[in-house]
Amino acid sequence: MSNQKNDQYDQIYELQREIVAAAHKAKFYESTALQLKRNSDKCRISIKEIDGLEEQHKAFKPLGKAFVLRKKDDIKAELEDNIKNNDKEIEEQAKFKVHFEGKQ
Repeated sequence: MSNQKNDQYDQIYELQREIVAAAHKAKFYESTALQLKRNSDKCRISIKEIDGLEEQHKAFKPLGKAFVLRKKDDIKAELEDNIKNNDKEIEEQAKFKVHFEGKQ
């Protein structure tokens, strides 16, 4: 009888651990998605600023502690690619979050 109770307690404890782990993973995926959204917003702001520049205007892209001279169109294309990649990653993070919220 006591073995049966111990087994039940072990099962309950294991379920609680799984629920807590799922909740932590869901929060992790949510925070990662928010970080990606912020990064996309920064890219959009940068694109707006770059669009206001003349075609001949020299533009510099930060590279660590240094800056690299780049064409305006190259910087804009790279920022747009970052936004697309972030949007795809946000969708994946949302799927993972929904999956782990379902386990709670």
